Amino acid sequence: MKNYITNALKGIGIILFYFFFSGLLLLFLNYLNIKPAEFSRTNKVIYMLSVSIFMLFIIILVYFKEIKNEFKDFKINFIKYFNEYKSYWPTMIFLMLLANLFISFFTTDISSNEESIRSILHSGIPGLIYTCISCSLIAPLMEELVFRKSIKKIIPQKYLFILVSGIFFGSVHVIGQTKHLVEYLHIISYSIPGLVLATAYQKSDNIFVSTSIHFFHNTVLLIGQIILMIGGILWQKRK
Repeated sequence: MKNYITNALKGIGIILFYFFFSGLLLLFLNYLNIKPAEFSRTNKVIYMLSVSIFMLFIIILVYFKEIKNEFKDFKINFIKYFNEYKSYWPTMIFLMLLANLFISFFTTDISSNEESIRSILHSGIPGLIYTCISCSLIAPLMEELVFRKSIKKIIPQKYLFILVSGIFFGSVHVIGQTKHLVEYLHIISYSIPGLVLATAYQKSDNIFVSTSIHFFHNTVLLIGQIILMIGGILWQKRK
């Protein structure tokens, strides 16, 4: 019981840190009359990446011993993990396509989260650099440590953990960013990766299994976005 309380408090602490650190830092900087919103585009990217890297560093520090052991295990058993979980990403994509097909009957708008990512990506070289580093490198590990490892410490029960982790992950990517009520349907498509990644972590008990799937997913989608962006630019030039 004592061990559970310690783990649960650690998990709650990391989740609170993840959600509130950026806002508290912003309040502190505004108090010092430093306004990141008024930074140049390049300085905004440097600021956002610095905050993200610092947050990831703190979270890794808290879980360092576990991360070290799990990384060692992941390296030794990489082939085994690959063969066991290689079907998870195609399954995730297939279920997301079905979910998006269902959502398309109600709205053709993309989620505000997706719209925000595209906007940053199209904002020039600094935005492209930020999106590549954030989405492909920082986000997969940080989100897995927060939404998988931390939640599992609070909810060790197998199926309840998977359900809560998946829906919480999906909700965070939608709630607070919606313009219309119908956009809440996007919680379904965002929850699917959360459920699949939570299942991978629950089964493997190794955060690098779910992180590697998350990394691959984000990177493939990002490459697709960049190809579409370049294609759009070339098409406009041809006109």
